[in-house]
Amino acid sequence: MKTKKTLLLVMLLFWAVLPAQRVGINTSDPKATLEIKSSDPLNPSASDGFLVPKVEKLNMTLTADQDGMILFLLKDWVDTSVTPNIVYSAGLYTWDWNYTTLTGTWLKLLASKSTTKAITVFRSLSSGKIAIGDVGASGRSDGTDFTSLPGNDNILKATLVKTVSQTEYFKIHMNTPLESSAYLTIVTLESKGIEGDLSNNNSTILNDSNCFVPGTADFKNGSFIVGVKCSGGTNNLVLNILVFDLYKGE
Repeated sequence: MKTKKTLLLVMLLFWAVLPAQRVGINTSDPKATLEIKSSDPLNPSASDGFLVPKVEKLNMTLTADQDGMILFLLKDWVDTSVTPNIVYSAGLYTWDWNYTTLTGTWLKLLASKSTTKAITVFRSLSSGKIAIGDVGASGRSDGTDFTSLPGNDNILKATLVKTVSQTEYFKIHMNTPLESSAYLTIVTLESKGIEGDLSNNNSTILNDSNCFVPGTADFKNGSFIVGVKCSGGTNNLVLNILVFDLYKGE
């Protein structure tokens, strides 16, 4: 008798779980794992639709477990944990995990508050820091390599290729060539180190008005050229490098 009761209980549990394999809202015959139907396609009510979680900032510490997560950013938010800071405009985002580099980023899915149909996505992000020392100092010769600081994403090194007046030009190399040459670059400077100690990665970041980056050019799949111009002084300089491409589609 006990065996019969146990068998009956198992059958009832199986019957209860089976329908849960497909869930329907406003339909008794869902055609997918989850199907949601409007109460009236020709005259939808205010409650017809699907709302994703709304947030005022994006969590940047997600992993592969959250690949594909979707959130709606209510207002513009600035990620100050990276240099240069990244501005995320309000809109719908998905967490995109790169299984090659084992890093993730938030991708904006739809243009927010705009009449355009274009979808804007930032892809293939590479970032890093390279200590280039005192630009314009004596003893610096063409062909000298400057290695990247720890924590770089696909940024390998910088090679001094030429010096013109007070400007030094560096070729930035990447570990892995990117998909194409249609990329955008953002390069900024910081003055780092205590009394020239460039190995001190925890030192205070100082603004240095004597030096600036006049612009970038000649971007290739695996490298690009950046110029650094200094008007004088001792500058324990570090290049902050951000490389990405901007995809727009209909």
